[in-house]
Amino acid sequence: FRPPPTWRSFAMVAHLLWALALAEEEPVSGLDVGLGASLLISITMMMGLYYITNFPDPDIRRYAYEVLNSTISIFCAVLLFSAGNDVFEKELVGRLSPEWATSARVGVTVFWFTVLQLVTARLAHQFEADTTRADHEYIHKHKEDTDVNLSSAGVLLAHISGFACINLFGHLQQHHQFSASPFSSLGAAVLALFFCALMNKVTRVIRHQLIHRDQDMDEFEEMWDEAVQESENDIFSLCVSFLCVQSLRFAVSGTLPNDEGDEELATLFHHSWYQPVLLILFGSAGSVVLTMYLLGERSVKDKESGGIVRTVTTTVDGALGRLKKFSAIKVANVPLVEWERVSELFCTTISHASAWAILFGTKWAIAGLLTVEDETILNILCAFVLSAFCFAFIWVLDNIQDSVRAEAREHADGENQQEHEERVEITSEIIRHLVDQVGIIIGFGWERCFDGAVVAVASPTPNPLITKFILAILCAVVVLPAWRLYLVPMVVLKGWRFGFLPHHVVKHAHHNEDCEETQKHYDALLEHLGAAHPDREKAERYKALHGKVPSSHGDSPRTIVPYALLPEWDDQHELPPATCCLWRDGSPKRSA
Repeated sequence: FRPPPTWRSFAMVAHLLWALALAEEEPVSGLDVGLGASLLISITMMMGLYYITNFPDPDIRRYAYEVLNSTISIFCAVLLFSAGNDVFEKELVGRLSPEWATSARVGVTVFWFTVLQLVTARLAHQFEADTTRADHEYIHKHKEDTDVNLSSAGVLLAHISGFACINLFGHLQQHHQFSASPFSSLGAAVLALFFCALMNKVTRVIRHQLIHRDQDMDEFEEMWDEAVQESENDIFSLCVSFLCVQSLRFAVSGTLPNDEGDEELATLFHHSWYQPVLLILFGSAGSVVLTMYLLGERSVKDKESGGIVRTVTTTVDGALGRLKKFSAIKVANVPLVEWERVSELFCTTISHASAWAILFGTKWAIAGLLTVEDETILNILCAFVLSAFCFAFIWVLDNIQDSVRAEAREHADGENQQEHEERVEITSEIIRHLVDQVGIIIGFGWERCFDGAVVAVASPTPNPLITKFILAILCAVVVLPAWRLYLVPMVVLKGWRFGFLPHHVVKHAHHNEDCEETQKHYDALLEHLGAAHPDREKAERYKALHGKVPSSHGDSPRTIVPYALLPEWDDQHELPPATCCLWRDGSPKRSA
């Protein structure tokens, strides 16, 4: 009897497995552990993103997309800046004297500030004629893309410029005059504060002169000025908060980390148990102070007794209020001190400082629990733990916001309606800052993993600096277009609300109009959206007037945008007045 080939194959596999089971197990290396942890955690995170970006609550979806947007921006900015900066430091700055090296870093920082201004000006159509920007058709055609472009370029260049500032003043903080004690190391943070404030004021004056040269501010100029101010606020808060937390870590541990915030392995894995606890407590205290300050603003404005909340707000306002006397001083018709911007800078700096402290405190805590002194494994575990904790924290914040909104709806027609509306507004403002803080924690947590992975891949090569630079360019070429095309619009154009962008549906239907299956699916989608419209009475009136929902093909020469995704419409028109529909030639036309 000769067994079939399939049986012989099974027998060989069983014999091999039995031999492997009897063989002695080889010791597992740190590399194996790192790769296994990377695989398991990356798959867990990827599948977790599907859950959180499709969560039933729209606020959770919005916060998830905002955090993802911030994380990808930080990843790309750090990768691009660090790769180019490593080459710059070795090939140029390393050959200069300390004084000239500092001057070169100042030049790099000013260069990135300038790039931020010019790129955003170009994206905001500031090089076009004033008459062109004032045209309503031009505004209607380009406003949406301009908003997305300014958001993506502004965030990315703000992070790159912020890292350039951190590189400049981080090196200064390592100088013996600043590194002597935790208190003296704060001098670098003070210098960074004045430098960023000076750069912000100079660029603000220049923008003001350019915008008001025709005594009027059009819509694109307003978008440009707002986007640049938000970017400059991010630069300020990133740099100043990082340097302050460096001094805090110095005070807690007795060792000043290097200019990138890294420590020697012997120091990193041997912190006392109370040191990470203190750092996390300081970060949590910052979040509490920020919350109390924002809550107290309303009580101060309304002259209510706010207890400790109002005390915190009045104390901070009293400290910052000394700057108000400079508001009367104007430079080229721009106040020397803009109080609203000072208040916003205070809030964002406290928020970012809390994020840095929680990030490094968590890293210290996990390092104390590991038995293997491997920084790669530490970074992966730290990023995973922080991500899980932060998304759970977002869920808690959303429940708080939902309860405040529900209470406001209950008193919609009551005597205290305005008070409840203000409470909803201030709650949203607090949650905005806390979600921004969460984005910093998750973004820089995973950035450490990405940076370590690039360094690990580049290290065995003959020229690690060039290899790292090439890898950074390749990653940017792959990641940046996808981030700009598919992730940023979900945040800026509120695609998180329904889980997709309506104009993408119309675009794909137009590009595949010859495909019968695509058009049938498109019509079914329109009918489904029409039937699922929250205002059933309006849907029935539309069907009674037109017989059916708008069709994407047939006798009509147009591809109609589904009315359920558009603003209010008139029963006498097929589409709302002054809305845009896509004709078959691909050109956007305004409806009658």
